[in-house]
Parts: sequence; structure tokens; C-alpha cells
Amino acid sequence: MGTEKNFTRSGAIKEEQVVAWFTPDIPLQFGPKNYNGLPGLILQIDKEKFSILATQVILNPDEKIEIEAVKKDEKIRSRREAYQIANEYYNDAYGN
Repeated sequence: MGTEKNFTRSGAIKEEQVVAWFTPDIPLQFGPKNYNGLPGLILQIDKEKFSILATQVILNPDEKIEIEAVKKDEKIRSRREAYQIANEYYNDAYGN
């Protein structure tokens, strides 16, 4: 997984053993599918029936991404609403 420091966390989700490999060198609490919340980017998930592995991480893309400020008339969503929208998207996109 490269030269960065890697750590693991293991536990059970719905009684199924899961091992997550993450790096605190990239302090983002993201990962594949619905795996997130560790103190670094999750680069690999190992489960009994499958594994998910990041093959490439691009930290500084050449193309700059601009985020527009929220306009006064736009609705600002709560964290709960945002998670609900994201979960619905993932469920539709990945068939969960």
C-alpha cells in the first residue's frame, strides 16, 4: 500500500469479521462503500468473502476543484439529512 504508515482496526459488523487498513498520514475519515470513521483514509477492507483495495490515491490533482459558496436562498442540510442522502445514493448505486 505504498510507503505511508498503515494500521489496522478489526471488529464485527452484523456478526461478520472486518479488518480495515488505514493510514493516519492522510487524515480523512473516508473509505470504500459505507466504511468510514477511522482516524485516517481507509485503503483496504478485508472480509471473509471479499476484499476491497485502493489501487491509487491522487492527493493533489492537476485539475483544481472549486466549491461555490452556498447561496442565501439555498437550503443548508443537517448532517443527518446529508448522511441519509448519501446512504440513499450508495444504496441505489451499489444495489445495497
